[in-house]
Amino acid sequence: MTKTAKFALFFAVSFAALSASGNVFAANRHAVAAGEGQVRQLLLLMDRDQSGQVSRAEFMGFMEAEFNALDVDQSGELNPEELSRSRIRVAGEGQVLQLLRLMDKDKSGQVSKAEFMRFMEAEFNRLDVDRSGELTPRELSHSILRFYPSHPNPRK
Repeated sequence: MTKTAKFALFFAVSFAALSASGNVFAANRHAVAAGEGQVRQLLLLMDRDQSGQVSRAEFMGFMEAEFNALDVDQSGELNPEELSRSRIRVAGEGQVLQLLRLMDKDKSGQVSKAEFMRFMEAEFNRLDVDRSGELTPRELSHSILRFYPSHPNPRK
């Protein structure tokens, strides 16, 4: 292979690698932007005092209201059908059964209010890395939970 051919091959491979990394960067930037949008939406919904952070009381109050809205039969427990109406999903999963498995500690097939709130409290504590009692947008962005304002397909 001539020196010119080697240079052309090197240039072509480098250009292809650079193009591919640019596509990966663009896809990653899109995912980050989508996550930032969800965090902004959560802040608008949870941040009652508009401080730009979500306090433990604000987070837990939001989650309690979510549970109460889902518990349509007022049984104090969420069955899989009620849980499927939740705007909250596990990141990357989108599965009601995954959420049920994470919350249903007594393995009853339903999520009691106590189980739901314990899970949410543990999630708040996990996210509050600086132990300030408030979640910054950055901390909130690390949640395994995602919030979807319109109800997803309950079959998923």
